Amino acid sequence: MSVEWPLAYVNVDLADHLVKTTLLARCLFDNDIKAAARRANIDREVLDKILTISALLHDLGKASRYYLDRWRTKGELTFPYHEIISALFLFQASREARNEPMKACTFMTAAKIVSRHHVAMRGRHPRDYSVGDKRMKDLSRIVDGLDANDVISVLDKLLSQPATKIVDQELKFLKSNAQQLLHNLKLNMPQKISSLADLRKNPGYACGNMNELIVVRVCTGFLIVADNIVASYEGRDAEDYPTRVHVENWKKELKNINNCRINYDTIDLI
Repeated sequence: MSVEWPLAYVNVDLADHLVKTTLLARCLFDNDIKAAARRANIDREVLDKILTISALLHDLGKASRYYLDRWRTKGELTFPYHEIISALFLFQASREARNEPMKACTFMTAAKIVSRHHVAMRGRHPRDYSVGDKRMKDLSRIVDGLDANDVISVLDKLLSQPATKIVDQELKFLKSNAQQLLHNLKLNMPQKISSLADLRKNPGYACGNMNELIVVRVCTGFLIVADNIVASYEGRDAEDYPTRVHVENWKKELKNINNCRINYDTIDLI
């Protein structure tokens, strides 16, 4: 089977999906970001970066060739637990960026957001994982399937988009450290996932007095809405009826959605 990898869904380029989700999230929730920043005691620019990095990297775990191999053998492209792998990549980046507090804060907070964007599915919250859990073995196989060249190719595509300039330095950091990040990703995974599950009003690391509870909960909601709306237009499984119902409701309730026209090949996304 010949395929242009990585993919977000069948015939949907991963980087393309990430960029469109980011554009939609930032457009739909522009005013909400401003209000949330005030409530969370954080600068608007910092919250913009956190949301942008979260949306741009939320599906990076799908770049694992573990999924490609499953597709070739089973004929079905599915991505179990990709959000945890994406989050662990960002978590590890926060460790590597510990001498740059703003980057460390951005990566760690984004990791917690990304780890939650599929929590509506049973067993997909980071607190549902434990040492000895069968999923830990699956996660290890998924990590083994991550190749630095695939990850870098996705980051290169993201860096080429004008809309990502707000996090240009963060993406360059991830690209230049991709090999090391992937090498260290597998170390102490249970402890890292436990850290992802923990939310505090004041996290006590590089984020200063930021209210982590507000930032993570608000931005996770923004990401879930944008991700599902974009996916619905990219031809995700038509039998996913509950999500389609939510998407149709969001499209009616979000009054500014018609102003967020993102061209997707020959059709408007919205």
